[in-house]
Amino acid sequence: MRAGTLGVICLIAVTVTVGCSASKHEHVVLQAVGATSGDQLDRAAGIVRARLDLLGVKNASIETRGAERLVIKTRSRLSSAQKLLLTKTGSLAFYDLEADLAGLSVDAKGHPVASDDPFDLLRSAGSAAGHPSELFLVDRVGRVLAGPEKSRPALLTMARLRGEVPKVAKVLSVPPHLTLVSCDADIGCPGVRMGQRAKTFYYLFRFYPGRASNPIPEATGADLQLNTIRAMRGTQPAEGQAFVQFGFKSSGNRKFQHLTKELAIRGQTLANAAGEGASNDLNVTVQFAQHFALVLDGRLESTPFIDYRANPDGIDPAGNGAEISNIQSYDEAKDLALVLATGALPFHFAFVR
Repeated sequence: MRAGTLGVICLIAVTVTVGCSASKHEHVVLQAVGATSGDQLDRAAGIVRARLDLLGVKNASIETRGAERLVIKTRSRLSSAQKLLLTKTGSLAFYDLEADLAGLSVDAKGHPVASDDPFDLLRSAGSAAGHPSELFLVDRVGRVLAGPEKSRPALLTMARLRGEVPKVAKVLSVPPHLTLVSCDADIGCPGVRMGQRAKTFYYLFRFYPGRASNPIPEATGADLQLNTIRAMRGTQPAEGQAFVQFGFKSSGNRKFQHLTKELAIRGQTLANAAGEGASNDLNVTVQFAQHFALVLDGRLESTPFIDYRANPDGIDPAGNGAEISNIQSYDEAKDLALVLATGALPFHFAFVR
């Protein structure tokens, strides 16, 4: 989702097609804005190479130029969809939904509260001592134009390259140790109130990724076993049209089981307090069950609940792994699997159109 210890680097993609007597070649030039070292660019080149291979793009070459540029040469034109996959960050995070939501995004009973206005949400969050966690550029109606970024120059550079810097745009900062997460309304965002009709909703989550004990998010894409990631067609109602299945490294297995055990214990405790702890009614379980949030590149993808009656010790994914379900199509699932299987880029990409 977001930040590396060396900060966020934004890449500008410029496409040039040149002809020759035998064939046409396409050059895609990726230029880093605010690069701090060539090492990150080398790492990005490896990830881009792996994605090209999985896309079946043959005879492509990638060249690094200094600490600021990648030049990709292909023998055929890359489609817009392929370019998008090459540049998608691919940062996956697992949160404890109810426990990790910040104060403005949860009510007095611990239930999520969805905001339809990121401007109002971040303004209400106010400022706090320390460097902002993230910066966003929004217009006067609350539409996010650019972000998240770590620095104001990078944020404004990205927005200008996209041609989206209206005079009334404002830079909004996310206070330290918080992160802004969006949710597309069509997936069924938690905590939407009667009368809210937005296409996108927003939440603030607590954010302590580098904390030695009790980090937030509780697990990330770095905990996945990359060779286990695959797209599947849905065959059960809960799976939807398609889903992505994945397994964890041994350390990731422990993290995921610990997270889901905490959710199971909390759900059972809430049911006990209401006198419903022994009920086998699924409707009762759903009422008290707790959820984990699966977030990809700052966007909420799903919020599965843990059945505390069926899984009182949480879920050990060592056997069957876990999944991202209810994906709209098998092709979309394949694209997501490709991005996750190649690991997360350490910075963002932007295309100059």
